[in-house]
Amino acid sequence: MVNINNIGIKSSQDCAGCTACKCECPRHAISMKEDSLGFKYPVVDDSICNNCGKCLRICPFNKREDKAINTQHYYALRNSDIYELSRSQSGGAFAILSDIVIENGGIVYGAGFDSSFRVSHLRAHCKAERDKLRYSKYVQSDLNDIFIAVKDDLNKGRVVLFSGTPCQVAGLLATVNNKLRENLITIDLICHGVSSPALWQTYLKYIRKKYGDFEYALFRDKSMGWKSHFESFVYKDHKITRKTFASLFYSSLALRESCYNCVFTNYNRPSDITIADLWGWKSTPDEINDNKGISVVFTNTTKGDQLLKSAQKNHFLLEINSGDFDQPQLHAPIPRPEYRDQFVKDFCEYGFKYIGLKYADLGLKARIKDFLRPFYYKLKHIR
Repeated sequence: MVNINNIGIKSSQDCAGCTACKCECPRHAISMKEDSLGFKYPVVDDSICNNCGKCLRICPFNKREDKAINTQHYYALRNSDIYELSRSQSGGAFAILSDIVIENGGIVYGAGFDSSFRVSHLRAHCKAERDKLRYSKYVQSDLNDIFIAVKDDLNKGRVVLFSGTPCQVAGLLATVNNKLRENLITIDLICHGVSSPALWQTYLKYIRKKYGDFEYALFRDKSMGWKSHFESFVYKDHKITRKTFASLFYSSLALRESCYNCVFTNYNRPSDITIADLWGWKSTPDEINDNKGISVVFTNTTKGDQLLKSAQKNHFLLEINSGDFDQPQLHAPIPRPEYRDQFVKDFCEYGFKYIGLKYADLGLKARIKDFLRPFYYKLKHIR
């Protein structure tokens, strides 16, 4: 574990790694260092720090900007273009909203893959670049100096749409003054938590060694249906589909420590707009009840509501009630698993294959399932 005591953080559960302290340090005394799971934490260079305390004042874990929820509205949203819908994780909310921003000359920031398939926040000024930000990423994204880039765009008078986890959005907002916020639109996600970047990278090494280099990776392959939870690695003429990383993700064993202590698991969102999968909607209209995906969208500010309403004429948009969907992460953080410490110890000592065999689905049984799965889904589609 990285030593974070010298920045005043008492526990790793109290740091989401949002980089606000690093970006706002007036003396550039803070750097982000990885722990054994690849999660980054701030570390202060005592030879540079003058103990001004700005890092502690700006931390969104120390100071939340709660919004009254009486202005909140809830919607079911789905892209009316079936092709575009197939390229989105749920109902296409992010693509729809970012389309509007880009078509009006704005800039979009979100989580995507870099050239090594590490999950990082990237900048997009056109739809082709924005398409790299589609689909869910179940790993904590590396923000690097992205807040500085966002503020640079805002200072140049550009409209910016920033999408991320609620802790990332809160971190960005902590660094942006009220004047610059006029051109900033923020989208946060209702998330299960963020998984270990180191675990993801070791999984990729395992896949490459076993199957060769792939062209693209999907954390949740929607071609098997919106409600399926299989990851796929896409090759030139085929793909490998598994549930190894998904099973580790949903076991919550590899989440960041702050996810078990998340202060954003409620309806008081830090963003203008909140998006997620619309799970549990019992009155889904027949015309969209086809397992191709629906988004739930919260509008938390007037700015967010106006942006969403501008998409109404081209897509399915219906106002719903808060009781029409099921999102457990709006009520409490993910419980810390009993065997979490043992999991980390096993990963650090023995590596991914051991973890996959002990905690996930590696082994002969999994290989048989991998072989039979395409035939099962083909047969199901024919029926």
